[in-house]
Amino acid sequence: MGESIVDAEVIEDDESDDYDLVFGSGLEPASVDLNESSNTPGREHVVRAIRELHYGASAPLPMVKKQSKLLEVAFSGGVSDLATLEGDKVEDLGRDVADALGVLSDLLSAMATQPAPTFQAALTHSDTVGSIKKTMTNLQVITRSRS
Repeated sequence: MGESIVDAEVIEDDESDDYDLVFGSGLEPASVDLNESSNTPGREHVVRAIRELHYGASAPLPMVKKQSKLLEVAFSGGVSDLATLEGDKVEDLGRDVADALGVLSDLLSAMATQPAPTFQAALTHSDTVGSIKKTMTNLQVITRSRS
């Protein structure tokens, strides 16, 4: 198969009836090996992911930083009516933030294993080092207060 699959939908049922619709349309389902090693994203996927995460009008990383700062100021600034927030939404937010932090730290770890000078420069930049140290300090405070 010489084509490069950019996006796909995984169907997790064993019903073959739905495949008749696919074959009837002239399309042929592509078989995909879901082993992690065989699905390493190509350069174009990496470039697109970086662009989608960090640049452009809908880039989520800059927006997450901005909204997180707003919430941090509200939570640490003594806004009096925070107790009225729905508990399940606050719990969901906490879980999602912790999950995102885990995923982002995995990304930084993967970047740290790259020998390319651009990766090393990104991770040794004073802003990056300062942010990592601040994150480590905050996580130590959080884990100490919970144990």
